[in-house]
Amino acid sequence: MTRLNHPRDERGLAAVFFGLSITVLVAGLGLSIDIGNVAYQRNKAQQAVDNAARQLAKDCAQSPTGTECTALQSAATSIVSLSFDGGSVAASRPTTSKVTVSVQKNVSTPLLGAIGISSRPVAASATASSLGGYPTQGFPVLPLGVGYCTWKNNSGFAGTATEAPHKPSPRTATSQS
Repeated sequence: MTRLNHPRDERGLAAVFFGLSITVLVAGLGLSIDIGNVAYQRNKAQQAVDNAARQLAKDCAQSPTGTECTALQSAATSIVSLSFDGGSVAASRPTTSKVTVSVQKNVSTPLLGAIGISSRPVAASATASSLGGYPTQGFPVLPLGVGYCTWKNNSGFAGTATEAPHKPSPRTATSQS
């Protein structure tokens, strides 16, 4: 026989649910902090190798026998260390016009360590090429418009007899006919 007048005693049940939900929220926050730190370190590594590859490609194009090209590894390590701490840096020159820089590092994840993941590897690589002394990445030509007055004020050929062959010609994005 059940008593309808006396419901079961459920005092304290809200505290148990609150404790469980807070535990899950704190664990989720901790995991997101570790995962966010790994992503942040990966972005920093990519920016560092991009800067190093660009700088070394420019330096090697301007002075192929300079110290930056002959001591490529130490130059890459010093450039990368300006914006990215730790990790092993590798630099190579696959061709005379290309420089490749890569970095690897293990980022510790103390909160993910609770589930068995104590660190995560972070790796980034960048290749820059220099054609005609100017490093390029992606498209070989930067679409840029310069007005004639700006060119004339900054060009050594402006106003001379040899101005015509050096004068910029207007181009359009469509095929010229």
